[in-house]
Amino acid sequence: MTKESQKKRAGRMIAALAVLIAATLILYANGYRIDGFSIVKTGLLRVHAPLDETLVFIDEKKRETPLEKNALAEESLAPGEHSILAVKDGYWPWSKKVIVEAGTATDIRPFLLPIHPRGQEIGIHDSRYDSAVSLFEQKGGEVEKTESDLLSPNGLIAIKREGGAIAAVWRGEESERPKYLCEGEVCENELVIFDGDESLLKDILFFPGREDVIMFSFDDAVYVLEIDKTDIQNFQPLYRGEDPRVALDSDGSLYVFDNGSYIRLEI
Repeated sequence: MTKESQKKRAGRMIAALAVLIAATLILYANGYRIDGFSIVKTGLLRVHAPLDETLVFIDEKKRETPLEKNALAEESLAPGEHSILAVKDGYWPWSKKVIVEAGTATDIRPFLLPIHPRGQEIGIHDSRYDSAVSLFEQKGGEVEKTESDLLSPNGLIAIKREGGAIAAVWRGEESERPKYLCEGEVCENELVIFDGDESLLKDILFFPGREDVIMFSFDDAVYVLEIDKTDIQNFQPLYRGEDPRVALDSDGSLYVFDNGSYIRLEI
């Protein structure tokens, strides 16, 4: 082979490589990835950080920089199941496996609770004492043993208590029903999210700022529970005592009444 032929061949190889690189970049920019021997359309996963200094792991790979509150960890992923872990020092970890669909954005909103929450006892001489007492005289948003509903802030999800069971009911348009209100492909009118001893279940409230997370007092503790039962249904203790009741003030402050004391919790 002559030198001229070698140069032409090398030129064709460089041109072909340039075309391949350009095609790969175009596919990448349009949300496609190479998966084995196939080219697949990706989906976008968006993880919303609930607190400052939240660390997010996607498929066991840590995002290098801790996120600020309400910041997003975004990643284009191949369609299928992916794992998410959100952690912060001093807080219970939150994990979930989600299905990412091609060409679709999936938003995930973890919640994180302190392992040892700080609380301030409200004494009789405190300016907030009377309002704290009033909260529990009004039963603080308790769902009674009747079938009265507790509505989410946007009015689209109702929480019903039937004996010791807590159920979530979608009240919006069927086409807008969140996937977490279904079990697999089955979407019933009511989704039971907790079932316990009727005599131990007390107050039920929506977690501040959330439509998809509730908190309730049960036996000797206050718990926070997400409605989403997919894979892991995250269920975390917020307060442990003797026989606590829980209530929210109009400004979103969280109070617990336990063993004769009124306590304001910081979450």
